[in-house]
Amino acid sequence: MTGIAIIILLLNLIIFPQVETISIISQNKVRVTATIWALASIAREVGGEKVDVTAIVPLDSDPHQYSPKPSDIELVRSCDLFICIGKEEFISMLGEGGRIRLEWNDWVDAGIEVENENPHYIWLYPPNMKIIAEVIAKALATIDPKNIDYYFDKAREFKRKIDDLNTWARGIVSEMNINNVNIVLAASHFEPLMKYLKLPIIDVLIRGEEKTQGPVDIVRVGESLRKFNVKLIIVSIAEREGDEGRLAAQLSEDTGIPIAYLYPSPRSSNDDYVEFIKYNIAIIAGALTASLSLKVKTFQEEVNLKSLYLTLSTALLIVSILILILMLQRASK
Repeated sequence: MTGIAIIILLLNLIIFPQVETISIISQNKVRVTATIWALASIAREVGGEKVDVTAIVPLDSDPHQYSPKPSDIELVRSCDLFICIGKEEFISMLGEGGRIRLEWNDWVDAGIEVENENPHYIWLYPPNMKIIAEVIAKALATIDPKNIDYYFDKAREFKRKIDDLNTWARGIVSEMNINNVNIVLAASHFEPLMKYLKLPIIDVLIRGEEKTQGPVDIVRVGESLRKFNVKLIIVSIAEREGDEGRLAAQLSEDTGIPIAYLYPSPRSSNDDYVEFIKYNIAIIAGALTASLSLKVKTFQEEVNLKSLYLTLSTALLIVSILILILMLQRASK
């Protein structure tokens, strides 16, 4: 792992510490169970004080590798509203449950934007969140009709937050001058977020769970990194110890191009959706700002000056990311 990658990872862990929360179920509230915390956060935004929300997959677990426990099955069986992506590998293990279940077909039928059947569009493409919120509001109103106005008012409030997020994101991309900067993804998780930011994806190393990557893939992506003047490699922080992180680290070592580790879901169960997306955008913008500040070199020069490259990049990354975090904190007050 490069020095840059390590610094970004440490900054992530320091700035956004994990907080575990246990949902306390109340008899007087609508009980909502979601598979992941990103979806749970939307239910909490729309349901407000009228709902108790919990999620099945822990914050520090990879949904692709998660195996449900008996307590998870009970959470689904006993809830009023069950919310899932609909493509989780473990979904069939959870059994029946939920007076209303929201899943893949519900999202697609409601009109969310999805490309190549990539399920991450459900929560990593912010424009879709306005539709997701509307669908959840309708479900909650069906379960708890006496509070129908409350749920739709909360959904409208959340939609305004997404509009504000869109304006904020465009401003950050423009002010930091990272428009149309080329990036490479270690895997397809963050394709939706890159599309949202209008950052060109030059290549994706791992394109599916079922595919095995080999030396040919490493060579192909390495050539893309150099040929198209790629400035950043994006990796899911949940996969940093897996194949995705290992292969990305190898590419970074070979080319000197830094890695940014992004969160696939909120770092804390107390984070709301907008905070979650802003955290990731701050990391991307800080990393790209630092990378763009360095002059383009030939590959041979990168090899000969790698130590200097990493030292300068690390310093710039720290400054850029911390400035952005301060901007976020000031804007939220």
